[in-house]
Amino acid sequence: MIVLAQWVIAGSHESCFGWDGDKDAAIAYRDGSFYIRDGKNVKVGFGIYNDSASMKWYNHSGYLPCLVTEFERDGCTVKIMNFGDKVTVSGNDYVAAYSRVSVYNHSEEAVFLDPQPSKEFIVLNIPGNSVSPGDTKNYDFVIAIDRLGNSYAWPSDDNLACAGTWEQHFDHMKTYWDNKARKIGILNTIKIR
Repeated sequence: MIVLAQWVIAGSHESCFGWDGDKDAAIAYRDGSFYIRDGKNVKVGFGIYNDSASMKWYNHSGYLPCLVTEFERDGCTVKIMNFGDKVTVSGNDYVAAYSRVSVYNHSEEAVFLDPQPSKEFIVLNIPGNSVSPGDTKNYDFVIAIDRLGNSYAWPSDDNLACAGTWEQHFDHMKTYWDNKARKIGILNTIKIR
């Protein structure tokens, strides 16, 4: 399920992300928020988004199913990155959405920015809200979004928080999709676009 951000649904500002074989992929929006289906029926996102005229929406590395919303705010470049990865908890398979709010301060003074995540997110790290000049802070979150067509209970917050870091899941997701694209011979074609 490699979906490019520019492949929007019916000309609107929506796309989707999830995992191979999922039933209810998350509906993604240009502001970095997404709608979770599969019985949850909730939209989650980040209050840090400021509807900036500088906003860009694209796929990480130009092709990965990790959707990036990038914009400027208070002397900082902010990126909201969302992707799905398959996780197994207590023998049950789920798709978890991993989200990162990355804040790079290119100003000459410290900036205080809070990602303002929706309350449904599970926090994976707490780097603090002050970003020094020239520094980048990454705020990582996770939330279960799909049960791959099953009806078993959702994993606990603790189980999801212990399932791995954003980096570990990003690496797993990238390796998985790179291997799928290689098998059908389109990886170089996708990267060229």
